[in-house]
Amino acid sequence: MKRLLLGLVFTMFSFSMNAQQPGCNCAVVLEKLIKKVETEYPGFATKTKEVLPYQELKQRLTRAAKNTAKGTCEKVLKAYTDFFKDPHLWVGSNGPPFASGSSGAAESVTFNMQDFQNKVKTSQDTLEGVWLTEGYQIGIKKLNENEYTGFIIEAKSTLWKAGDIKFRLFKNGTFEYALLDRSKKSGHYSTYKEGILFLDAVGVALVKTLPLPSVSAAQQEEKLKELTGFYFKKLSAKTSMLKLPSFEYQYLGKIDELISQHSTQIRKQREPDHRPSWQSWRNN
Repeated sequence: MKRLLLGLVFTMFSFSMNAQQPGCNCAVVLEKLIKKVETEYPGFATKTKEVLPYQELKQRLTRAAKNTAKGTCEKVLKAYTDFFKDPHLWVGSNGPPFASGSSGAAESVTFNMQDFQNKVKTSQDTLEGVWLTEGYQIGIKKLNENEYTGFIIEAKSTLWKAGDIKFRLFKNGTFEYALLDRSKKSGHYSTYKEGILFLDAVGVALVKTLPLPSVSAAQQEEKLKELTGFYFKKLSAKTSMLKLPSFEYQYLGKIDELISQHSTQIRKQREPDHRPSWQSWRNN
């Protein structure tokens, strides 16, 4: 039987609303949020394999939503999305996510861009340098033997400014990453010879731009696709991996192109050979 291994990594699923406008009915907003997540969130089935805790959460939050005081609806909505423990699933008001109750002011560092660039140009440290990821230009500098700091150089989002600390990397291979609402997410990071830093638990890939890695742009692009992009790879004669980070409409052309490009390989997955061997035929 032909087998196709599907690796699905979803980059963003957001539900944005203005929950505190006059006349807002928190119960109605929560109902819409639940419906959207249950019908559109790709990770819903996996995250709710234990049905009872999820049903209890819905019942508890539905009761709470009917009795919310002014300014507290956002806590109910965030409690719902927090259940899924997915950094790419969040709820916010007119775009920005609701802040975590435990979050505080952003940590920041001061830096001189020219001095920093001059220093990292000659650094032999694989982590120190200037990095790019979607929406951010990040500087990474070594604080001590056990820790690196990733700080904002430039950001598209107005929620972040130059000098804000976006993440910390630790010697033991772990990281602490600040999400949009300033809450922290931890995980493990990996570095690659292609000049790529990958933070697993948040699905963030950063590409080093200073100093430049000694690989071609094509090699770097191929590794990025493998980590976070639309990607096909033949693993064995009977198994292939098709990786689709998103099913959003704007990517349909790219998905069709990827499948079409590798359709021959997909169709040529070998069927199990059930023919009797020569030796077994002779023995019969």
